[in-house]
Amino acid sequence: MTNYLTSEAAQDSMYKAGGRPPALKSSFEKAASDPVVAAFGKIGATGVPMPAIPEMSAVWADWGATELALIKGQGNPAADWAKMAASIKAKIAG
Repeated sequence: MTNYLTSEAAQDSMYKAGGRPPALKSSFEKAASDPVVAAFGKIGATGVPMPAIPEMSAVWADWGATELALIKGQGNPAADWAKMAASIKAKIAG
């Protein structure tokens, strides 16, 4: 499975089927003719990996729920984002 999913053919097919930017550089370069994929790559080039520590669970639950609601057009972005940030800060503070 690992050998197949990391192949260029599989990465190309997954991009064509789902529109997600490929992880494999050669496939990504082909998909980057799409301006959305190109922008994703540009942003990712300067991105910083998030820590993979248990304490991050205090962040992801609120963040994910808020982001999903906003993507669905539910709620007020400014108010909901502020509420999410306050909740995360409170969880981190203990």
